[in-house]
Amino acid sequence: LDIDDPLQGMNRIVFEFNDFVIVYMIRPVNAVYEGVIPLYFRERLGHIDDNIQMPRKVLGNLLRARWKGAGIEFTRFLINTTVGIAGAYDQAADWWGIESYDSSFSAMLADWGVSSGIILFIPIYGGITSTDICGKVLDLGADPLFWVSLFILPFPIGISIGGGFTLNSVSLSIEDYMRLRERSEEHTSELQSH
Repeated sequence: LDIDDPLQGMNRIVFEFNDFVIVYMIRPVNAVYEGVIPLYFRERLGHIDDNIQMPRKVLGNLLRARWKGAGIEFTRFLINTTVGIAGAYDQAADWWGIESYDSSFSAMLADWGVSSGIILFIPIYGGITSTDICGKVLDLGADPLFWVSLFILPFPIGISIGGGFTLNSVSLSIEDYMRLRERSEEHTSELQSH
């Protein structure tokens, strides 16, 4: 991708800060969480979170004229909500081979020809383009948990549920970040040795 980075100096500082936070703060908290919650249950929570996101995925597909994708996501939701026990199991994929056809509003904006804009590193969150920021706001608007947290559940409970799903998501992906970080360090040391 050709992404404009006029804020490179500031972005590098924020990237280093984020890396420090992930390695020395988030990873230890995650290690405790992984020690308490077995992988089996963390995967079930991940599936439930994915299932709840059906409106966002269906709407994202529809706005990209991906009619098949919208139908697939709605079908997956029906199957996984019923025989998948509220989405805890991905029976649509496991039993019938119906894989996710995920879509986001950022992808929709890209399809519509909106340029990626500049990249900005945000503390804790990470790198995001100015167009992705608009896409994430639209994603939030189509996220059922957001509306339930805002209007149905008491605010502290809604925030706790959202935070729990976020922590769980991090627990399922943080080692990918650590492997990428390790490969980057190896690549950097190889370049320096030449």
